[in-house]
Amino acid sequence: MDKATADALATCISQEAHYAHVKGLRKVSHAEGTAYVVEVTIGPKDCIFASFQEWEHHHAQVQALGE
Repeated sequence: MDKATADALATCISQEAHYAHVKGLRKVSHAEGTAYVVEVTIGPKDCIFASFQEWEHHHAQVQALGE
């Protein structure tokens, strides 16, 4: 994802998930060029989200466990 989208995702994660700590953005290289991912710490685990879809899937699973 581009930097602006990654910034928006980082803000979204910070606002939606009290259990997640956004560490920052990381620039990564791949076959199509470069992109940004959002680095997050959730409990003792470091996670990387490369899209809103990945984050929404993870957050939905966490919410389902809490119900």
